[in-house]
Amino acid sequence: FLEWFSRMRFRADLLLSKEQRDMIGLAKKYQITERAIDQIKLAFDTFDKDGSGMIHLEEFQGVLKMVMRLPNDIELPFSRMQRLWREIDIDSSGEACFEEFLRWWISRKETLIPYDHFYKNVRCLRSQQYDPAAYAPAA
Repeated sequence: FLEWFSRMRFRADLLLSKEQRDMIGLAKKYQITERAIDQIKLAFDTFDKDGSGMIHLEEFQGVLKMVMRLPNDIELPFSRMQRLWREIDIDSSGEACFEEFLRWWISRKETLIPYDHFYKNVRCLRSQQYDPAAYAPAA
């Protein structure tokens, strides 16, 4: 027994739950840290209101509002939300499992800028520099 115990005591499959082993596997698969996986899973679980292990379009809207820091009185245009939903729901099942969400999150995390930052980046028309004419004006 002691020999077996000394060989097996730190084996992940004996110490960790199936969910924990799955999260470690996803971290390795997508080359991110286990801590990052835990944070993303926490966000996923927070918005999975019905506890089904899947996120639906209505729940996904909450994710987008949080990530983009949309004020409560501002709604994301439905067409934009649908476009983002099609990116996450690859199999068109109407729901997204954690791995679909994770893949989407990794590919989109840098491009989903907060709402207030978006408007800071929009140029003012009065200060806009126009491109020079392609041809010299005819004399």
